[in-house]
Amino acid sequence: MAVLQQNTADIILNQLVKDNRILSSHIHVGVSDKTAILTGTVPSFYDKLSAEEDALNVPGIENVENNIIVSFPEENIFLADDEIEYAVKRMLMWDTRLNIEKIEVSATSGKVTLSGSVDIYWKALLAEKLAFNISGVAAVVNKIAVNADDENSNDERIKKEIEKTILNSSLNARFAVTVCDGRVTLKGKVTDLISKRAITDKVAYTDGVRSINNQIEVV
Repeated sequence: MAVLQQNTADIILNQLVKDNRILSSHIHVGVSDKTAILTGTVPSFYDKLSAEEDALNVPGIENVENNIIVSFPEENIFLADDEIEYAVKRMLMWDTRLNIEKIEVSATSGKVTLSGSVDIYWKALLAEKLAFNISGVAAVVNKIAVNADDENSNDERIKKEIEKTILNSSLNARFAVTVCDGRVTLKGKVTDLISKRAITDKVAYTDGVRSINNQIEVV
């Protein structure tokens, strides 16, 4: 068992080394049962999240304990809060899928708060991911509201569409869906964390969804 876990850890580490998004030289990987344990340091939150994503994509890994510490390099030019705000706004503006006029950005001690509104849930998730790309961002608080069109806000329609989407996917999930005013709650069981996250991603693209509470268990 110990040899198998070490082999899995080596596969994860090799995946991190090949991922040019990540400065992986100071990342250490351990495996306990089906959980990858990541430690060490990286220069940005984007590196940390990308390392977790890579570990989850390795066969046999169902969970990730991400203990990586973000340590900004001393040679980094740290941005003041107003510079971070400007940089995040520019990042969002460059993505034509977002309407920057309806998204507000503020920063305090490196913590970015996103507010305003979008017309579909996945765009709120996209804005959060883009904000993490900015150097010096220590955390992102996503308060963006989803203002769906009234014609897309029928809870029963949303529920049926989500059920159809998941059932027609390759995901092996036993689940139940409830929807109240566009707020989706998912319950059930899947065999790995990748499937749980994939379900959230699929639901995020459903018209009318305002938020997702994913309570699906990994068993």
